Amino acid sequence: MKKNSLIFLMIAVILLVGCSGEGYVSVFNDTPSDILVSVNYKPDVVVTSGDTSDTYTVALIKGVVNNISVDATGEWVGNYSQNAAVTDGETVVHRITPQVADITLTNISVDSANCVLESYDTLFFVGEDSITDKYSVDGSVDVKYSGRYSFLTEETMIWMPGNTYRYEMEPNACEIQLNNVHPIYTVYYVYLSTSTSQSWGDDQLGDNVVESGYGYVWKAEGDVLWDMRIEAGHPHPDSSLHVYEYYDTAPGCPSDVTWIYEFPTIFSAAAAGKIAKTNMPNNGMLKPASLAKVWDNTLVPARIERIRKVDAGKAGLKALRK
Repeated sequence: MKKNSLIFLMIAVILLVGCSGEGYVSVFNDTPSDILVSVNYKPDVVVTSGDTSDTYTVALIKGVVNNISVDATGEWVGNYSQNAAVTDGETVVHRITPQVADITLTNISVDSANCVLESYDTLFFVGEDSITDKYSVDGSVDVKYSGRYSFLTEETMIWMPGNTYRYEMEPNACEIQLNNVHPIYTVYYVYLSTSTSQSWGDDQLGDNVVESGYGYVWKAEGDVLWDMRIEAGHPHPDSSLHVYEYYDTAPGCPSDVTWIYEFPTIFSAAAAGKIAKTNMPNNGMLKPASLAKVWDNTLVPARIERIRKVDAGKAGLKALRK
C-alpha cells in the first residue's frame, strides 16, 4: 500500500515538473510621479517616473495564460491593482498609466456652495473657495453643484486621466428680499415677475405674511429684471388692501447679490386690492400695457424659490438696495 502511494506521488511530481514553467515581468511607470510597485505579491519597490522596474521571474503553468498580479500606489494611480497576462517563457513589460486627474473646483460666488463629482462625497465651499484633489475619471464625469446664489446646475465634463483641470462653480441666482418698513401695514400678497412677462403669476408668499419690521427672501434667477407687486394693508382681517408695484430697470438683478426691495420706499400705488388673505389670489392678473407686448410662446418661466422670513434689514453678506 505504501509502495503504491509512493508511485502515485512520484508520478504527480513528474507531471507537475513537466507542466511548470516561468515567465518574466517588469513594470514601466508611465505616470508623472514615482510609484510603489509590487509584482506577484513581492515587497514594494519604488519605480521613478519614466523608468522600468527590475525584471521579476515568476512561476507559471505551461500551456495557459497566467495572470500575475501587479499592484501599485502613487499620486497619479491611486490604489492600482491589475493583472499581467504571461505565458511560459514570455517577457512582459506591464505599463502603468495615470488613473486620476488633478481637478481644482472653485466656488467663485461670494457665498457658500456645495459640489458632487460622480459618486464622491459632497464637498462644501465657503465664498470664493477652492479645493484641489486627484479624482478617478474615465473621460466622462458628471458634476453637480448648488449654493446660496446658485440653482442646481448639472454638467458632464470630458476629463481624462493624467490631466489637470479647473472647474468654476458660477453663481446663476440672486436673492430678492422684500423689507416691510411701513409703520403699520402688513404685506399679504407678493407677486414676482420678470419684466419680459405679461402677467404677475402666483402669490409668492403662500401662507406667509410679512408684518411691519420683517422681510422675506426669495432665491431667484439672476441677471434678469424682476418686477414686484404687493398687496398690503392694516393687519385687521377685514381690512381692504392697497396695491403697490415696482418695475425694475437696468441692470436688473445680477447674480451673487441680495437685492433689497423696501416697502413702501420704492413702490408706487396702483389699484385697490383684495381683503386680507381671505380671497384666492388672481394668478391671471396682467401688467399695465401688457396687451401692447409681443407674446413669446417659447419663453421659459424664470426660476424662483421661497427661502425664509427675516428681520427687515438683515440681508446677509452682500446686499444692495433698489
